[in-house]
Amino acid sequence: MKKAGRRCRRRLTAFGGKYEKLRKLQASVLYTQPRESLRGVSDPSGPGRLAAHGAYHPAAALAAGAGMSKVLREIRAGRLGYAVLYTAPSIADAPKARGERCRATSEARQKINLRKSWQQLEVTLFANFCRDDFLVTLTYDPSHLPADRAAAVGRLRKFLARVRAARRKRGQEILYIYVTEDKHGDGRVHHHLVVNGTGRDLDELRALWPDGFVYAQNLRPREFGYLARYLTKEAREYGKQIAKKTWVPSRNLKRPEQPRAETVPDLMTLTLPPNADPLESSGGEVRVGEYGTYSYIKYLLRDPEDYRLPREISTDPEEDLTRWHGEGRRAKMAQGLNF
Repeated sequence: MKKAGRRCRRRLTAFGGKYEKLRKLQASVLYTQPRESLRGVSDPSGPGRLAAHGAYHPAAALAAGAGMSKVLREIRAGRLGYAVLYTAPSIADAPKARGERCRATSEARQKINLRKSWQQLEVTLFANFCRDDFLVTLTYDPSHLPADRAAAVGRLRKFLARVRAARRKRGQEILYIYVTEDKHGDGRVHHHLVVNGTGRDLDELRALWPDGFVYAQNLRPREFGYLARYLTKEAREYGKQIAKKTWVPSRNLKRPEQPRAETVPDLMTLTLPPNADPLESSGGEVRVGEYGTYSYIKYLLRDPEDYRLPREISTDPEEDLTRWHGEGRRAKMAQGLNF
């Protein structure tokens, strides 16, 4: 038994030495290489990069006892950014520490999973659309009212094909997201369409939609969060059973960027880039027990285009999107809001 105990201790000591060498090597590679992936470390002035504060010299970090147990995850969609920083579990952790760090990891990942339809729509809008684009509402007059929802979707697709053909002749493409609604208000079917602008769109859209009225308003990127909630209001209120998809994108849209998770120093913290406004935040580190921590920020980079005139200005009445903070239809009715 004594020999077995000595062998076990020798093995544990050898494993601990190998683990410590690996950790120091990882720290040296991370600190000494200029990496664009560490937002704000190699180039703090870069556009849209996170300001990450910590110990960046390997000798100083190790002397201060800085480990490498934190993980940084990000999502970038145009001007919109998400970031979470959390303590990840390690094979060397005691059971209690491992359990608490697993909980911190789970809570942090939930912040950027984007499982809700409006969250996925919001990042898609930021990744693809800008001030020159439009939110278009297509309605039906009584003489052109389709028989059912499926027939309405078929007419919309034919309309999009006509727009695509007209733009192809000019060497331009069409980017779009559409939503079909038939539940709220008087229950009459209609479509909402987010479409890219080319500078000569309003008259063309009205000419290519003979079934009713066309209302268009210029997009305001700072309101994309409200717009995403507005376009998914029926799905939240009545459930996804009303359609196979909550919203339908064109195939040529860009996807949000999700860099691979990075192992970073324990002393690192998250702060906003110098040219960004906070949208959501954990308000600093959130502790999960004694060993687990995570922090979270969602931010929007400032852009002068928020204050410029679009290339083509619509004079149609505009929907007040700022009312849509995620409440359902009944909450809006309780407030006496007409939508």
